[in-house]
Amino acid sequence: MKDFEKKFSSKEKKEAKEKKKLLRKKDPEYTKAPKEINLDQMLFGVVVAIHYQHAEVQTEEEVKSCRIRAYLSNQLKQEKNALCVGDKVYIDPLEDVIVHVAPRETVLARSETLDHKKRHILAANVDQVFICTSLYHPTIKTTLIDRYLIACEMGHLTPIVLINKTDLAQTKEDDEKLKSFANIYQNLGIDVLCVSAKTQEGLEELKKKMQDKISVFSGQSGVGKSSLINQVTHHDLKTGEIVTRTKKGAHTTTTARLLPLDFGGFCVDTPGIKSFGIFDLESDQVQYYFAEIEANRNACAFTNCMHIKEDRCQIKKYVLEGKMSQERYDSYLKLVEEMRSKHKRR
Repeated sequence: MKDFEKKFSSKEKKEAKEKKKLLRKKDPEYTKAPKEINLDQMLFGVVVAIHYQHAEVQTEEEVKSCRIRAYLSNQLKQEKNALCVGDKVYIDPLEDVIVHVAPRETVLARSETLDHKKRHILAANVDQVFICTSLYHPTIKTTLIDRYLIACEMGHLTPIVLINKTDLAQTKEDDEKLKSFANIYQNLGIDVLCVSAKTQEGLEELKKKMQDKISVFSGQSGVGKSSLINQVTHHDLKTGEIVTRTKKGAHTTTTARLLPLDFGGFCVDTPGIKSFGIFDLESDQVQYYFAEIEANRNACAFTNCMHIKEDRCQIKKYVLEGKMSQERYDSYLKLVEEMRSKHKRR
């Protein structure tokens, strides 16, 4: 079955490329940007879903299936995707073709997995990001949370850490682990919600946070993003099971989608991820995105201190004194090393 799907997908992509070639031959202007577009004559809409050959766009009256002009893709060579969910666009009403993408006010983005020089935008023009994790199955990954926090700061978004599956806290040690993790981020002034899609613990508070906002749910596969959205909305998104051998989730959400909320606002359910690379970040810039380091880096003996092996480093002292969590410091070290390795490969 998987081989058939793979062949079908390859055939679909090949057919799409052939269609684009024909369009270029029939219409040489297809790939060229027009000198001027009269937006007053265009139809305004918001992208609610992206597919391989088209985008679903919500206009004032209906959802339209639209193509995107090739010149828009050519203008955004640094981007993996010319369009993303949440984009505000203008459509040629005669052809149902997207001819203009409005400047993005906010973005949630990461570096493309196979090409770190490209940016993969997950969503645009949203208010907040629920960084979804779970107590167990899969377990909490501080390093992943910290990368999301950096992406949120870069994209001018409000982050909220959302810990699902609190019903799995069966022992005192589990409760202490949950509290300790929540304290790390609450001490940084970041909202942390502890919820359970199974028992519905904390879901009313989650609903209040979502009301009249445009929210993105993002995180590892299997943490229960779709299950939580199903519980607090009228939607019925597909949910998956945890793989017994790895204790990790399988992908069930395959494309991001903007969903309306009956209590006001919208939410975006995004596909689960395994890794989250930071786009356009140098190794010596990482410290600026760790509040504990940024607030105290001038206390170090050397102005160019990287807080790794240097003598008289105040940050390392803070870690030993418990003023900065060991988990966050380890996350910082790992990200600095990753940025150094990435730039060596360029």
